[in-house]
Amino acid sequence: MKLPATLRALGYRNFRLFFGGQLISLIGTWMQNIAQAWLVYRITGSEVLLGAVSFAGQIPIFFLAPLGGIAADRLSRRRIVIATQTASMLLAFALAALTLTNTVSVWHVFVLASLLGAVNAFDIPARQAFQVEMVGKPDLMNAIALNSSMFNASRVIGPAIAGILVAAILMLLGVVSLTAMPYAVLMPIFADRILHGGPRTLGWLMGCAGVGAVAAALRLASRTKLKGLGRGLPVASFAFGATLICFAWSRVFWLSASILVPVGFSMMTEMASSNTLLQSMVPDELRGRVMSVYSMVFMGMAPFGSLLAGVSAGRFGAPWTVTGSGIFCMAAALLYWTQLARIRGPARQLIAAQQTASPDS
Repeated sequence: MKLPATLRALGYRNFRLFFGGQLISLIGTWMQNIAQAWLVYRITGSEVLLGAVSFAGQIPIFFLAPLGGIAADRLSRRRIVIATQTASMLLAFALAALTLTNTVSVWHVFVLASLLGAVNAFDIPARQAFQVEMVGKPDLMNAIALNSSMFNASRVIGPAIAGILVAAILMLLGVVSLTAMPYAVLMPIFADRILHGGPRTLGWLMGCAGVGAVAAALRLASRTKLKGLGRGLPVASFAFGATLICFAWSRVFWLSASILVPVGFSMMTEMASSNTLLQSMVPDELRGRVMSVYSMVFMGMAPFGSLLAGVSAGRFGAPWTVTGSGIFCMAAALLYWTQLARIRGPARQLIAAQQTASPDS
C-alpha cells in the first residue's frame, strides 16, 4: 500500500523501526521531564532551582557536543544511538527507584540530570545524522519532520559562504533557545501559583504544547520541497514570541492551554525547519560535526536560558520573565528577516549542490 506524502519516509523499513523506538523513548523522556520538574518544585518550591536543574541537565551538551559530533562521523551512528538510549533508560530507572523509595534528594536530581545531559551530547548528533542513512537525501526533510513530531558547508560553493549561511540560521536558533525555550522550565510556576492547579494542570499544559508541536511536524512532513522554509523561520520565531507573551498574561486555564498549542506549533516549525535547512546544505562527511554545532546552539544555549529564567522569575515573577523572552524572540526574528534577501541566493546554491552531488563525491 502506497503511503501518503506526509508519511513517505515510513516506507523505509529501517526508518519505521527507528521511528517506533524513538516514539517510545520520547514519550518516556517527556514524562520524565515533567515529573522531574514537578519533583524539584515539590521538594524546594524554588524558581531558581527549577532553572538550575534544567541548566545542569543541558550544560553538558554545550561542552561535549563537539566530541559527540566527531564520534558520529568516525564511529557507527547506529551503535552510538543504541548505547546512548540504553544509558538514558538506566538513568531514568535510577531516578524512578530513588523517588519510589522516598530517598530522593535534590542533589540526586542534579547528578542524574547532568549525566543525562552528557549522554545526550553524544546521542543528538548521532541520531540526527543517522536519519540520512535510512531514507536517503530525497526524503530527508520528511524524515526529519516526522522524527521531530515525536519531540548542516558545501565544498562546491565553499566553506566560507556555507559558514555564513549556517550562522544566519544558527544565530536565530540560539537566540530562541536562550531566551524563549526555557519557558517550559517555569511551567510548574504557572500551573501552581498562576492557574492554581497541580500536577494534572501541569500535564495538560505541557500536553497542549505537545499537540501544537506534533501538528507542526506533520505539516512539515507533508511538504516535498524546501521552498519557503527560509521565509518560514522568522515567521515562526516571531509567532513563538508573540504567543509566549499572550500565555504569560493569561489567568484562565482553558485559555492558557489553548495558547500553548500555537506556542508548540511555532516552536516546532522553527526547530525542524532549521534542522532541515542545515542538513540540506552540508556534505555527508561533515554531517555529524555540523549537527553537533546545532546541538550546542539548540540544546547548549538552553541551560543558560533556564538558569537565567529561574533567577529572573524569582526576582520579577514568571509572567514578566516569559514576556521578556517573547520580546527577545520577536526581535531576533525581525533581525533575521532583514538579512533574508542577502542570503537566499547562496543558500539555494548550496542546497542544489548537495542535491546533485553523488553519494561518493
